[in-house]
Amino acid sequence: MSSRILAIRSYAESDASGFFPGLTCSMLQEFLEISKTRGQTETLKLFRQRIRSGQGRDRPLLSTFHF
Repeated sequence: MSSRILAIRSYAESDASGFFPGLTCSMLQEFLEISKTRGQTETLKLFRQRIRSGQGRDRPLLSTFHF
């Protein structure tokens, strides 16, 4: 999964957001998968926790939180 960013009148693929440091395509994909089983409200809470903690894609979410 990758996103496209505008770079000098054309779009280029990127694995990370140009506007939100630390937000990667793999992180978005991870949260989309979590939302299928946990629901949107719980997933949003987990997403906010991840962003606030400053963790990037190198540390999987499910190993960070204990349910």
